[in-house]
Amino acid sequence: MAEEYRGLVREMCERKLAPNLPYVKALFLGWFEPLKEAIEREQKLEKSKKQKSAFSPNIELLPADKMAVIVMHKMMGLVMVGHEDGCVRVVQAAVQIGIAIEQEVRIHNFLEKTKSYQRKKTLHDVQESMDKEKEMLRKRVNSLIRRKRLMEVQNLVKQDETKPWSRDKQAKLGSRLIELLTETAYVQPPANQSEGVPPDVRPAFRHIFKSVTKNPGQKIGLMERLSTC
Repeated sequence: MAEEYRGLVREMCERKLAPNLPYVKALFLGWFEPLKEAIEREQKLEKSKKQKSAFSPNIELLPADKMAVIVMHKMMGLVMVGHEDGCVRVVQAAVQIGIAIEQEVRIHNFLEKTKSYQRKKTLHDVQESMDKEKEMLRKRVNSLIRRKRLMEVQNLVKQDETKPWSRDKQAKLGSRLIELLTETAYVQPPANQSEGVPPDVRPAFRHIFKSVTKNPGQKIGLMERLSTC
């Protein structure tokens, strides 16, 4: 997982968005465990509930660590390239995170299915040929993932028969994951502080509302990134 963070930090540095590299790296490493644990708790809670939430069972379809990495990277990517002064619209962020999770679920399911083919042994020539094709395809998918060529990965796994998620499901899952991120991700400005003064720890993201310029009476929900992160 740490390699995932290194890649994003390199990108931020290249775009001059990470003047303090050790600090940014520590941020992502610091957010991962609390977010992963929060997602794990949510997954366990959903399994035990009789009345399921709107985002269930989608939140249970990936390991919590994978889900945490996707949420952190997607949210930071959205606020980095957003056009709302360090903010991103909540609805947009929720849908994009939901889409990213769905894509990873499809890749995860594809790799799990091809693993099962690898484990099965048969003397039938046709079956053996199918197994070899599946294994070759699996290796190609893994290679493309390592090289970050995700569009090609999607084309290879599009035969997946899983029913596509609705936009509503994507948004509801993304919304809940954003809530968990805001509850667990904190930043501490790297400014010099006097001895004995408690550290200035703040939430890394917060949900705010802003008036629409063209229609002052209308407000939109935004996720704001604290400037120190």
